Amino acid sequence: TKHYKGTTLRDAGLLLELPLDGIRRPPYPRIQVPPLGESNYAALKANFSEVSEANCLGQGVTKPLDGVAVVTVQWAKNPFADAITPEPVSVLVVRDVGLRTCGVPVALGPEALGDRSVEFVIEVPEVYQQDFTSGYGAQSQFQCVHWEKALLENSGSWLSEDCHSTYRAWGDAPKPGINVSEGATHCACSGFWPSTWALEAVPRPDFVQVELFGNLSGHNLVTYAAVVLFFASLPLLIAAAVGDYNLALDSVDEEENAARLLPWGLDHGAYSGARAMAGAKLAYFPFLLRCVLMHELLTALFVLRALCRGEGRAYRTPEVLEMPARRVVASRER
Repeated sequence: TKHYKGTTLRDAGLLLELPLDGIRRPPYPRIQVPPLGESNYAALKANFSEVSEANCLGQGVTKPLDGVAVVTVQWAKNPFADAITPEPVSVLVVRDVGLRTCGVPVALGPEALGDRSVEFVIEVPEVYQQDFTSGYGAQSQFQCVHWEKALLENSGSWLSEDCHSTYRAWGDAPKPGINVSEGATHCACSGFWPSTWALEAVPRPDFVQVELFGNLSGHNLVTYAAVVLFFASLPLLIAAAVGDYNLALDSVDEEENAARLLPWGLDHGAYSGARAMAGAKLAYFPFLLRCVLMHELLTALFVLRALCRGEGRAYRTPEVLEMPARRVVASRER
């Protein structure tokens, strides 16, 4: 038990250092409680207005929170080993730790601490320090937990959600902002409740084997597919460029060349070329299917069939067929 003045909790906070001089197993953890401040201390003190002052002992302690005590009781084994829990938890160091004033417990929650944390440093038994050194990645091998009693008798659970734990193995460099020695676990908790606190040995995460080339990102796969597709289509691009050059669509014979390439593009009249055949075919379709989109699809179908059969000139209108003769006559007249 360690006693402090209530004003110390208000103005400077509480600090209980680890007893490391010639002691292999410290009887209590390192505890650091931040200062509550004037307003939070007054609000906390109001919660003890009904506490009997007869239980207040000590020099200068006449009413609750005039003095506070850090009380720790170390257990040789887990007192809740036979309790009913949601899942089994392996705990190594078990202690009853809490604040008391005038014989009653003092609970410091987030409303009293604000955005600050209560810090614990718990020594890990030497026998476990070497067994928990690999296979955890960024996860801490040990974490602080406190016992939460359930409604049913002899039941409860170990909770760690309110604490952020960091274990520093031997040889590890200290992490910024975390004051913890080698072979110990640092815990920053959002509250300090009179309860049974322990150090849990976190199970090693399951090992997942990574397959060869399993680390390639989707971005790389898309890039490689685009490169392969480009080189595969490069011959087609070259052939298209050569064909476009041979057609010479920008010459004086562009109408003749366009008619040879796209016989349906120079239709004259409603029933000429592939577009006219598609229109005639569309007349037999149900009313709901008679639309521009269906007309275009049928036109493309007739054009593809003509190209595959070598009948490109079949859909050329008489006017288009006479274009070469007209051009020859026009050139002779000039």
